Amino acid sequence: MVQQKAILLGYPHRYSYGILDLDRLFHQLQSGGIALDEKPELMEGLGLSIYRRWIKASDIGVREGFTIERIKRLRLANQVTIFTATLTIVYFLIFAFTSLPVPASIMVIAFVLYLAVLNLQRNGKYRVALIVLLINGNLQIASVSLLMGSNSGIHLFLVAAAMSPFLYFSLRDLKLISYFALFSLLLYIGLEIMFWTTDPIIQASETILWFCYTSTFVSNMVAVVFFTFYLYDANFNAERALMEERRRSDNLLLNILPGAVVERLKNGETSIADYYDNVSIMFVDIVGFTPLSARLTAHETVELLSLVFTQFDSIVEKYGVEKMKTIGDGYYVASGVPVKREDHAKVLVEVALEMLSSIQGAAFPNGRDLEIRIGIDSGPVIAGVIGEKKFQYDLWGDTVNTASRMESYGEPGRIHISPSTRKQVQDYFKCFPRGDIEVKGKGVMATSFIDP
Repeated sequence: MVQQKAILLGYPHRYSYGILDLDRLFHQLQSGGIALDEKPELMEGLGLSIYRRWIKASDIGVREGFTIERIKRLRLANQVTIFTATLTIVYFLIFAFTSLPVPASIMVIAFVLYLAVLNLQRNGKYRVALIVLLINGNLQIASVSLLMGSNSGIHLFLVAAAMSPFLYFSLRDLKLISYFALFSLLLYIGLEIMFWTTDPIIQASETILWFCYTSTFVSNMVAVVFFTFYLYDANFNAERALMEERRRSDNLLLNILPGAVVERLKNGETSIADYYDNVSIMFVDIVGFTPLSARLTAHETVELLSLVFTQFDSIVEKYGVEKMKTIGDGYYVASGVPVKREDHAKVLVEVALEMLSSIQGAAFPNGRDLEIRIGIDSGPVIAGVIGEKKFQYDLWGDTVNTASRMESYGEPGRIHISPSTRKQVQDYFKCFPRGDIEVKGKGVMATSFIDP
């Protein structure tokens, strides 16, 4: 039985579901390993038998699949209904034993309608239940106030009644909230005007008036404190949800754009376009992947690429260079953008060497052996963000084209570099001249290899 109830109670502790947040106590006791059903003496000692009845009544109308916010509002309406019905019984007993039959009769009618509210909630007629609850409460307060006058203070309950629609309805029902809040305020103003012009219909004793006024004052103070807490709680949860949404949005942007570019966009820049006089670009391609993919299923193809590129992603992150994109079975990396660095060529060769090592030592599905070609060039580029709905940070210039040519004219298992890259890394790595080769769109180039 405890586990069944825990289905509805197992939400994060920060959420409060009504006037009495006993859910948290129950959940903490459960989390501490205390089996409440097995220790009835503990339940009685803590008053948790009352708690169970309270929760059972609070859960009237709760259905599986309701959102947390809807459960909070439903429980709150149930708890207010129960609390008000209990207070109505107290007033009935006082009026009955002090020979005030008309106010006592009003309490009986109001009590029956409160029971009807709970029955409507149980049957899923939530909107009707709330409308009955609000109308019944307002008319109950107004009629008794009209009978007993301003000294009873009962009309002050209308202040709490004016606040309650904001707690029961979602903002989608803003018109309904406004109507009921205005209804309560107009009743209050109308009663105040009548108190100035007419005497009370019933002359109650000072003791009764004192009780009515005191109970009204205390109840209103409780309502104001709770309403303030509820607003704070709602604001806190809204801010937390906004921060979480912002975090997710930032993470999504970081998966699309470099971190430095994201910060610039967040700071208000609307157009990102930069010139870099010296960066390094690298293209990596899986050798023979096209005929290989023709023999693989769609799932096997994606799984293989994901395995390879995930390894590359880890290496890129380790060295702090920028993954630009994947193009089919190709992998495109830049160093020195968007954050400039003097060792852009050196660090990109280190990345290339580790990628070669990771491929050569990897065990791929079905024992497949893979080889990659790598090409690197260094020089100027233009960098910028294009697009409005789908942002993309990209690079343009002859350096990008030449790096792509270095890859396509390269050899499996080797790093093919341009003359400009060799000038910047020859002091750190052993470069093997390849000699002059004819490169499409570039003419004759004296390129080199760097081997693992």
